[in-house]
Amino acid sequence: MEIPFEQHARVVMQVATSEAQRGSHESISTGHILLGLIKEHYSAASCALRLVGCDLDEIRREVAAILEPASRPVFGRVPRDASAEAALHFAGRESLIRERKSIESEHLL
Repeated sequence: MEIPFEQHARVVMQVATSEAQRGSHESISTGHILLGLIKEHYSAASCALRLVGCDLDEIRREVAAILEPASRPVFGRVPRDASAEAALHFAGRESLIRERKSIESEHLL
């Protein structure tokens, strides 16, 4: 069963894709999704991270250091790696458990 993304989650995934492309990465990872969650300032996930005292700028720097740019550019569609697929699977399960009709940003977190 395919579960749609709500608006903030859709933006998170668009940003994750852009981050992967910008870094010339061959796939979207959970690190890219985390960058998307941080950039979507008005999402419940971003608010929750700030509420518990996370320094979003520090998280961004740490994730960027892990996701070093690749040596060659990547063009076209960027697939999700196994960790991102698993995260989306669990986000979908969480949305069903919570009886939501779509995957929300907090499910991705």
